[in-house]
Amino acid sequence: MATAKARSKKARADSKPRQDFVAIPQLGLKAQALAQQHAAAIGTRLPAAFLTALGAVVPAAITSRHGAVQSAAAQNAAVRAEFEALRSKKTT
Repeated sequence: MATAKARSKKARADSKPRQDFVAIPQLGLKAQALAQQHAAAIGTRLPAAFLTALGAVVPAAITSRHGAVQSAAAQNAAVRAEFEALRSKKTT
């Protein structure tokens, strides 16, 4: 029976590589381009609906990421403005 430490090492060895969020949409765009380029060779191995969905999902993920970045920036600006307002009231 494997020890907990041995199982932990095996789990780490089997894990996927860590990738930052910017790399994931890039991989999706690359997969989309490759799928379109080799659509004839892919043929019946993948359903046509999958290739069509890939064209919609990848841009949607990128748009979602941009929206999250913009929301975080707006939230940070609002927190900073509130902090400055509170600090100005405290000093007066």
